[in-house]
Amino acid sequence: MRKAFKPTETDLEVGRRIRVYRQRAKLSLKQVAKVLGLTYQQLQKYEKGINRIAPSRLEAIARKCGVPVSAFMPSLDDRKDSGGVTPFAELKLQGAQALLVAYGKIKGKKSRAVLVALARLMADPR
Repeated sequence: MRKAFKPTETDLEVGRRIRVYRQRAKLSLKQVAKVLGLTYQQLQKYEKGINRIAPSRLEAIARKCGVPVSAFMPSLDDRKDSGGVTPFAELKLQGAQALLVAYGKIKGKKSRAVLVALARLMADPR
C-alpha cells in the first residue's frame, strides 16, 4: 500500500508563491491551468501544496506570471548576496497580502508615499 503524501514546508511555500505571483499578474486559476493543460482544481492543489509540482510546470507558471523560476524557491531567500529581507518573509504576516492589494489600488504617488511613511513611523516610532 502507498503512503499518503505529506507536503513539506517547501511544498507549501512554493504553492503560496505560485498563488501570490498568479494573483499579482491578475491571472485566474482557469487561465493558468489552461496554458498548462490542467484543470483549475489541479492548479489549486499545487497552490495548496497538496500535490508537488514538476520543474517543467513550475517553469511554465513562472513564464506565464512573468517572473523567474527562482522566485518560487524559498531556499534562495536566505542567500547572503540577496541584499536584505525578501518580500515573502513579511507576506506571511496576518493581513499583509490584503494590505499589499489595497496599496496597489491607491492611484496617487503622494498618497502611497504618505501611507509608506505612516507605516514606517508606526513600525519604529522613535
